[in-house]
Amino acid sequence: MRHLLGVAAFAAAVFASTDVMVPLYVYPGNMTWTNPDWAAAVDAIKHNPDMHFYVIINPNNGPRNTSDPTGFNGGFCQVYNNTDYIPHGCNRDWTTHMAAINGLSNAQTIGYVYTNYGQRPLEEVKADILEWSQWHREPTWEAGKEVDISIHGLWFDEVGASSGNTSLYLELIQYANETFNAKGPKKGRYSVILNSGPVSDPSYEAELFSMSSAVVTKETCYTSDPASLGVSWDCPEPYSPFEFAALSAGSGLPHNSAFLPQTVVIVHQFRGPPTATMDMLREQIEGVVSLGLHSTYFTSGSWHNTTINPATIENVSRILSVANNAIRLTTGHTIWGPMWLPCICAFLNVQWPWGLG
Repeated sequence: MRHLLGVAAFAAAVFASTDVMVPLYVYPGNMTWTNPDWAAAVDAIKHNPDMHFYVIINPNNGPRNTSDPTGFNGGFCQVYNNTDYIPHGCNRDWTTHMAAINGLSNAQTIGYVYTNYGQRPLEEVKADILEWSQWHREPTWEAGKEVDISIHGLWFDEVGASSGNTSLYLELIQYANETFNAKGPKKGRYSVILNSGPVSDPSYEAELFSMSSAVVTKETCYTSDPASLGVSWDCPEPYSPFEFAALSAGSGLPHNSAFLPQTVVIVHQFRGPPTATMDMLREQIEGVVSLGLHSTYFTSGSWHNTTINPATIENVSRILSVANNAIRLTTGHTIWGPMWLPCICAFLNVQWPWGLG
């Protein structure tokens, strides 16, 4: 069977799609108003049913400060009186609007967990993981109505980039897997994504990839002059403007190319200088797709901005959809179907053991 492993690996690369990784760190709205950045994300998901969207939910630097029965809980999960209290789900503003995303089959909600580069107390991180796992069905502002606010994975932010953190993240992810597995059928699709940025140690980088679904190896900005735009805080040092052609092994991409299908690249501040046009946006996104990465996201603002041109979430999603389909389709027909499998075998110099049927 070993000769078929090469076929499986090649086919996996062929059929892979670069998905959309959306850091939707915005307050969703209330009972009568929807935040335009949230609404734009929901619309993009609806308008691009062929794309898979990982939607990172982050009420208050994680799920902390959830609704408190005292009615005076601070932060973005504030409730105003005891009758508004819900045990999980932040508050009814969040449950009302979360339902719109969880009702879409091509969207997967991911819970935000920060780790402070391995310095945050372990029990605090585990408490966030447990809280996310307990988001199921909760009331909305509509009397008598409960909706699905379940979370289907975790985004670990500020992941420590040195190998001394290996045992910590192994423990956290094992705990996360066990906690979500305990949900049984309610678990659904589940992903663990680590936002480490560049990791200089290839062995530790391989450990991160092996323990997770995907790893962010590059999160940066496009503009060449973040200081003049007042956005230096959004562009990690040492800073160099994003250019897909400059990505290389160990510099924005994993040291081992086998991990490319698990690699995530995120680009903020897609605006000039240099010129940030739709054509340039298309060129950069097509370049990322050509690398066969797991997912990506571009925005013309910071992570929470989805409506600033040219890199609105609608434009980014549509370009990604077209770029993915350009690899898979020609004149409206799939080019990599069963009839091509013998050709793949010939390319790999292995035997195709079955007929075409």
